[in-house]
Amino acid sequence: MITPESAPYQAYFPEGSLARWPALLGYPDTVLALSRVDVQPLRAAYRALIERYDIDAVVLVDGGTDILMRGDESGLGTPEEHRTSVATLEADGAYLGAFSVPRASREGALFVDAVAHAQATTPDRPSIVNGCFAFELEGIARRCLYLDRIEHTHLIGQVSSEIEAFRDEVVRRRPPRRIPH
Repeated sequence: MITPESAPYQAYFPEGSLARWPALLGYPDTVLALSRVDVQPLRAAYRALIERYDIDAVVLVDGGTDILMRGDESGLGTPEEHRTSVATLEADGAYLGAFSVPRASREGALFVDAVAHAQATTPDRPSIVNGCFAFELEGIARRCLYLDRIEHTHLIGQVSSEIEAFRDEVVRRRPPRRIPH
């Protein structure tokens, strides 16, 4: 549980910023955060939260886009690969669209303020991630070529090791390609 008082002197702590911003506006300010663990403990943590709070739906938010990739790309983490992955997910019907909130609306103004607050509290590591794209989790999972390898991981770092091992074994990586404009 993260509150506005959590880790006040930590240089980079986006969860703390996420808790402090609503507190400034008088909104509930507790953020539930899960430890960095691998698949099995994370799955158990989600189940516990769902049961404890009687949750109907879980929305996963990822600040990066590597999750969209299959694992056989020529390079992970490149903007070109991200765009290709989004295009493929769209063709597969797993891309649900992008959300936009008009800047002039109350919600839009709050969103802009929240992004500004987050960037001000982490000036050494500003984020460019503030867009809202939506995908079906099942569609992303179907494309992931190493999902079976990470399914039973327990300890931190096992996912990274399994992905690295998988990429080392990929005989033929997909070549980079231009996206038609």
